[in-house]
Amino acid sequence: MKKLKTYITGINLITAAVIINFILAFYPTLQVDLTKDKIHSISPASQKIIKGLDDLVRIKVYMTKDLPPEIKPIATDLKTILEGLARINRSKLQIDYYDPNKDESAKNEAERLGIRPLQFSSLKADKFEVQNGYFGLALIYGDKQEVLPVAGDVGNLEYLVVSGIKRLISKKIPVVAVAEEQVSPGNSNIQTLRKYLASDYQVEEAVLDGETKLPEAETLLVVGRSKKIDEKGINKIKEWLKAKKGLIALIDKIEVESSLIARPNENTNLEELFAEYGIEIEPRLVVDQSAAFATFQSQSGSFLVQYPYWPQIRPENINSSLPVMSRISTAMLPWVSPLKLSGEAVSLFTSSEFNILDDKATDLSPTTRRTIDKSSDKQVLGAMNTTSAKLAVVGDADFTKDQFIGNNQQNLALVLSLVDYFSQDDSLLSIRSKDLRNRPIIPLNETLKNLVKASNLAAPIVVLLITVLISNNWRKRKNKEWYEKKN
Repeated sequence: MKKLKTYITGINLITAAVIINFILAFYPTLQVDLTKDKIHSISPASQKIIKGLDDLVRIKVYMTKDLPPEIKPIATDLKTILEGLARINRSKLQIDYYDPNKDESAKNEAERLGIRPLQFSSLKADKFEVQNGYFGLALIYGDKQEVLPVAGDVGNLEYLVVSGIKRLISKKIPVVAVAEEQVSPGNSNIQTLRKYLASDYQVEEAVLDGETKLPEAETLLVVGRSKKIDEKGINKIKEWLKAKKGLIALIDKIEVESSLIARPNENTNLEELFAEYGIEIEPRLVVDQSAAFATFQSQSGSFLVQYPYWPQIRPENINSSLPVMSRISTAMLPWVSPLKLSGEAVSLFTSSEFNILDDKATDLSPTTRRTIDKSSDKQVLGAMNTTSAKLAVVGDADFTKDQFIGNNQQNLALVLSLVDYFSQDDSLLSIRSKDLRNRPIIPLNETLKNLVKASNLAAPIVVLLITVLISNNWRKRKNKEWYEKKN
């Protein structure tokens, strides 16, 4: 009987495996996404855009077979995303793949579209060879087209494709005005941010001072300001806010140079204006136990250290109830000043509860030991008022610079989400930061740390004792049974 049950169990397992393989043969793209934020599934916002296509959109993918190993995973991800989008609306979304290395006409067309070959080395027959490969795609909608060099993009591929389609089908491209304080004319510190803004918006330069009119835009982004804005400029901004146009202000109250020398910036006249809407920027720096790691140079070389002047915003300190922050999980703000809120202003994100405030900012050295105790209040680092205006303020502008956005993609996602929200283009909010979720380890206080250490030390001994007791008990029981049987 036992053998029969074993045979039946084996037959059932084999039958189940055959049935599962049979189903997968007919549905090769079948998948179950168990991630919390469904990052491997097409977002509802993408589905809505693709379902709403009123005419055919063609996606031509120019991709050679032998791509470098570092690009192959991106190619696989792109295929999966395109297949998922195609299933949503096959009648209006057509996807074609071409290999320019095997098809001369496809090669000519790719080069005409501006998709250039990639050069990479490969090892064949014990020899290094330089090969050319293609990896890019073109979106075509009627007489409009857009080229996406996918290999050069390290961001969200779903967003890259869907936002490109949205730009093609949109009748009007929204405008964003940018007022950046630059070290020298034409030398921007936010080129990465500008690049991503330009992929969805028409970016216009804004002059805050004087009588020069602000561009006809939905949102004004002010990045850094260390000098006073004249009365005419302030009046322009007041009228902008009264018209319920979006204003995003990223302001440094204390300027920190690369040599870690800090100097307070003068009052710009924006401070009084923001205070009228319940947001006040304090001329201090936040020192936070939840901080990012930074590399510094010393006489003996470079070293990596957790730098408390670079607060790392944690998920639990983000006001995720606000739609604009619902997909943001973290951000890193170097040398940020706290905000005081009143009236209708609400917090976007705060520091951790373990923080102190530096009023003097005279010693910013990464080697100085600082005692950071639990504070009675978390410090507000970003805030907004959408009741009497459309205003968002962050007490830091450095976090948007190229040097900080490169390794902190959520910094980029934060600014872009604010721009989308204030430009009334929230359809892509849920896609922008979809693959950029950051779930840092929750820090433990010293008491809990010591408890964990003690538990780890005691656990092996306890397990060993329990094992010995169980073994002795089992041995005694067996000896007793043997003795009873013998007698």
